[in-house]
Amino acid sequence: GMDDVTFLFATSAYSTQFAESASFVGQGIYLPAEFTPFTDPSVPGNEEWTTLMEEYDVPLTSFGQGGYLAANYFIEMLQSIEGDITRESVTAAFKEQEEPFESTMTGSPWILGPGERHGSNTSGWPVVLEPGSNEWLSAADDWIRVSDFE
Repeated sequence: GMDDVTFLFATSAYSTQFAESASFVGQGIYLPAEFTPFTDPSVPGNEEWTTLMEEYDVPLTSFGQGGYLAANYFIEMLQSIEGDITRESVTAAFKEQEEPFESTMTGSPWILGPGERHGSNTSGWPVVLEPGSNEWLSAADDWIRVSDFE
């Protein structure tokens, strides 16, 4: 009885494993990818991440993209610290961050320093799992940003 239903899922479902098991669902599944769609080779931005994941046989997931970016941003922040790397110096570096982290994998820059809010990633890229398919496809040509609606 769910053949006429179109589903909207959270980004956590954006994985190749989910797509392989959910092709039977209704009129399709949409979700807002928090990072550049990794299942659409026509969308640039994931090449380095995909190569690394495949080299170590790590499943391709949105969660994996976030972990990859977090690790890179953490390393970048550590490299910016002058002097000893301590709990205090790392905490201070993040709290005092003024320049946001930029990546082709995100639609919004990330910043952890002072600010009015800390939901830095305020963009999504719609993807769809069409009925009968096991492959996520891009459902837009670009990011949808919260700032577009403010």
